[in-house]
Parts: sequence; C-alpha cells; structure tokens
Amino acid sequence: MAQAPAAGGVSYELGKIETNFLVNSATGTLLSAIPQGAGGFKTESGITLYPSVAVGIGFNDNLNLTSANKVSSNFVNISPTLLAAMNYKGDRYTALASMDTVSYPSNSLDNTRASAFKLAADKYFSTRARGGLSAEYNTGTSSRDANVPSAEPDRYHGSALNGTFAYGAAGAKGRLEADAGLTNKTFDNNRAKTALLDLDVTSVAGRAFVKVGGRTLGLVEVSNAKTNYVSALSQNLNNTERKYYLGLTWDATAATTGIVKVGRMTKDFDSGKQGYSGASWDASVRWLPRTYSAFTLQTSKNTADTTDAASFSYSLNTATNLSWNHSWSSVISTSASVGVSNATYPGTLKADVNTNTYSLGASYAFRRWLSLGVDFTNTDATSSNPLSAYKKNVTMFTLNASL
Repeated sequence: MAQAPAAGGVSYELGKIETNFLVNSATGTLLSAIPQGAGGFKTESGITLYPSVAVGIGFNDNLNLTSANKVSSNFVNISPTLLAAMNYKGDRYTALASMDTVSYPSNSLDNTRASAFKLAADKYFSTRARGGLSAEYNTGTSSRDANVPSAEPDRYHGSALNGTFAYGAAGAKGRLEADAGLTNKTFDNNRAKTALLDLDVTSVAGRAFVKVGGRTLGLVEVSNAKTNYVSALSQNLNNTERKYYLGLTWDATAATTGIVKVGRMTKDFDSGKQGYSGASWDASVRWLPRTYSAFTLQTSKNTADTTDAASFSYSLNTATNLSWNHSWSSVISTSASVGVSNATYPGTLKADVNTNTYSLGASYAFRRWLSLGVDFTNTDATSSNPLSAYKKNVTMFTLNASL
C-alpha cells in the first residue's frame, strides 16, 4: 500500500451513484427539474431556456474543519445555471449546464469550483411503458484539510451514465422498475495521496410496486453496486454493496407524501477484509399542515467508502434531518432545519464522529424573478479524536435572479 494520509487526517468519503430513485409518471426521473416559479424564454425551435444565477456574500469561521488553528474568511459564492427543456411527440428532453464557485479574498488557496453538464431524455413507449437516459460530466473541489498540508485543494472530474425503465400505467395495481448506472471519479492533482482514490462504480436496481389501498403502494427493492479502484495499491478496497428493502410510498392526501424503505444491506470486500451486514433504511416524509407551510423529515442508514490511514475501509452513517419551510406572505418566507448524524468506522482505529447541524434562513421576493435572502448554519462535530472534532458557523446573504 502506498503511503496514506497521516492518522486522523482527511477522510475521503467516496460517493456512489444513486440507485434508489423512483420513476415519476408525470415528470420523469432523470430529467433536470425546472425551478419552481421560474419563467422561461421559448425559442422558435421549441426549446425553452431557463437561465438563473445565485450570488452569495458571507463569512465562514472554519474553512478547514479543525478544532485548533482555525482559518476563517469572507467569501463570495457565484452559481449560474442554464437549463434547456423541450417536449417532442410526448417525450421530454433537458440539458443542464451549471457552475458553482466559492472565492475567499483573504485565503485564495482554498477557493473551490464545481461544474456540471447533463443531458437527459424521457421516452414514453406507451401508456404502460416509459424509460429514461441521462449522461453527465462534472468537476469538483474537495476542501483543503489543515491536518494534511497541501498547496491546493484536491480537484477531480467524473462522469455518469444512468438508464431506467418502468412498466405500469398510472393508477394501475402494480408497477415494475429497473435501472442501471455507470460512474467514475478521477482526481486531477495532489496525486501522491489522491491516486489511491480514483474509482469506477457500476450499479443495478429493481423494484416492484403493489397498490395496498388508496394512493399507497407497497414496494420491494433490490440493488447492487460494485466499486472498483483504479490503482493497484487500492485493490483491497474493491467491494460490492447490496440492499434489500421493503417499504411504502404514498400520496395519501394533499397534505402528506412520502416513501419509507427499511431492510438490510451488505458490504463485502473482494480482499476479505471486514465488511458490513446489518440494518439499513432510507425514508423521506413531507407534511403540509397548510398549503404555505411544509415539514420534511428525512432519515437514512447506509455505508460509504472512506480512505485515510486510520480506516482504509468504510464508514457506517446514520443521519436524520427535519426541516420547515413557511411562507408568511406572497413575498416573505423562512426556513429552518436541524440535523443529527453519526459516522462509525467498524474494525478500525478511527474514532466515531457525531455531528449536529442547524440552519435558519429568510427570503424576501422583490419580484417573481428576484429575491434577497440571509442564511445561517451552525455545525458542531464531536469525537474522541480531537483532529476529527470541529465547530463551524457560516453566514451568507444571497441574491437569486431568474427570468
């Protein structure tokens, strides 16, 4: 094994493509969503363009997530997006180009940039059969870690190809779904440490839905994701992750929608190193006591690949988040959320990390296409290892504009 980051240093959680999406008979799954309330410009070719931009100015009091020798800075966040959408003979197509940059005037070494370009299509073969295909290329930046000195943040690029197929008419007693995906992630710099982290993932999943009453469907889901690392020095991290879920999804009333999936998952390493076999779940429930007020509860328990000298294995992550969005008038709205999460590293010396997060926000819409906002987020991570514990506060004033 090549030399790894020092113990207690940065932990890379290496994401996989999602394999738990559901096909929505009205809007499709893989298409990029049109922002709510956004206006568009329709061209003579039938393509509608939805440009938007978000600008934020704020202060981050702990850029590198450390408990000592904190680095703080003002920052400017600029996020332009252009979405193109078209309907043709009942099928739907979208193209999305987006960028997100964060600049720290007093600490330019920590500037970050991410971008994405995505093409997606929904094809309706009949009233019962429909499918979707999407292709995406993205770039990103991982925050620089003070415990593992480097001249610049880790930068990476990746691509993903996803396909899905659903059979079952709207309102039918049953429905079948299948999807598959390919994704890869390659780091571009700091190769002394990041060369170990390049990976490829292939995934497949299948679901069956049965109506159990009203607008409630029971579901059975099985998924498989295979992760292969490119470097010969990381082959002992190659693994297969499987999930077996039972659950419910419902739109029982205008006030309540949700999906709850509970079951078991396994994570097996090709090398025979210790994996995981145990409980797993994924749930999201949305409740609207009023049309202008919404509560959303999300909770999950899953594994994630992670690579540092203290683990070189995986983390077992449990997270719960409750959010509330409320419109006080046609122009004033607020948001609040609180979240708790726990990350453990079975079979390793790496210390557990417990994280509490809360956020508050408010927005004032001067026009349908222009709003000002303010957001505050507090994060408090505790651990028996001081290098994994930190507190962070971020305050940001935002300007959002669209057509």
